[in-house]
Amino acid sequence: MTFEQFHNALRILRSIDRHEIPLILNEHDWQDFRNKPHEWFIQAADNKARAVWTVIEARMGDTK
Repeated sequence: MTFEQFHNALRILRSIDRHEIPLILNEHDWQDFRNKPHEWFIQAADNKARAVWTVIEARMGDTK
């Protein structure tokens, strides 16, 4: 992964909308994610972090 790709992934992480994340996140998870997405992602259970990663990958598309 290049610097540009990593930087883009972080930007995407900050801009994910509620409707993009599967129902795996309850309302409390969503609020925590919305308030501190980077911190939330690092501390999240693997299955929840992977759900968010799926959104990031989809948005990155051909830039990977």
